Order: sequence, then structure tokens, then C-alpha cells
Amino acid sequence: TGASGGIGVATACALADEGANVVLHYRTNRDSVDALAKELDVETVIVRADVSSEADVDGMYSAALSTFPRLDAIVVNAGIWIESETPLHEMSLEQWERTMAADLTGAFLTCRGFMRHLAEKPRDEASIVFVASTAAVFGEENHTDYSAAKAAMAYGMTRSLKNEIVRLAPKGRVNCVCPGWVDTPMAASSME
Repeated sequence: TGASGGIGVATACALADEGANVVLHYRTNRDSVDALAKELDVETVIVRADVSSEADVDGMYSAALSTFPRLDAIVVNAGIWIESETPLHEMSLEQWERTMAADLTGAFLTCRGFMRHLAEKPRDEASIVFVASTAAVFGEENHTDYSAAKAAMAYGMTRSLKNEIVRLAPKGRVNCVCPGWVDTPMAASSME
């Protein structure tokens, strides 16, 4: 997920370099994934979904599986980071819920769809990789919403799903990476 942004583009390229066919997910930036698909020398499927929408995520899996007979791995990368510096005591419930929907509910729905696919088509190996953030580990002042969502992925989801995936794929694995600031379009203004 999130193949239209900096980390998502780099991840899709790395997977394609290894020979993997890829599903390129985007929510609003279709031009970016169209350009990426043209660069990759593997079979691709482009899917649009709001990962906080159950119907959209179900549709994302249907579209991917209409081309590929099975999915072996997912990279849970879609998310948002709201640029405004907002201390918790000033944060609106709308901002909190928007971040949780995109970053945490999106991760839940994406993983649930993948785990359902594994239950229907068991195999020995499968992989889930979460892209969280150093904010999950250390916190991030004035971005408690983002830190909390990423910490839930990095700790609760990763550690729980590592025990669940082996019931469906005995050699399955769940990993989480927590990058720091990366020079991507999402972070550009803050990195200035």
C-alpha cells in the first residue's frame, strides 16, 4: 500500500528488482503509480483504495486477485502525517480520528484482507511488513496521533500477527521497520 509516495515507490522498485510482480496501491496520486508501473520490468496491477474504507480494501484485494492467483506478501505502508504542529491539548477529535483511520484502521483492514487470503489459499511462507516510524519508538512532539497509530502497528499488531500468521503459513513472518525522517514529498516541508 502507499506505492505513490517516497517509501512506497522505493519498496516497489526493490521488490520488482528481485523479480516480484507487484500490486501498486494509491489513494489520490494515480499519476505517480502510472509512472512507476511503466518503469518496472514486472507485471503490475494498479489499485485505488482508501485504506480506511472496508469496501475499498475488499475491492483492492479483488482487483489484485483478478490478475494474480495469489499474494505472498504485503507491505503495509499507506498512511498520513498531518503537517500542523498540534500539541495534544489543542488537537481536535477530527484530527485524531482521521490519523487513526488512515494509519491504524488502514493497517488493520489491509492485514485482515491478507490474512483472509492466506486462510483461503494456505501455503508455507507469507510475509507482512509494517512501515511504522521512529515516532512509534520515541514519540513525536505535537504529533501524538501519528506516534500512537504507528506504535500500535509496531508493537501490538506486529507482535500479535507474528503468532497468527504461522497458523496459516507455518513459515510466515511479520516484521516492522521504523524509519526516521526520510526525504519524501510527505516530509519535504518539515525537512526544510
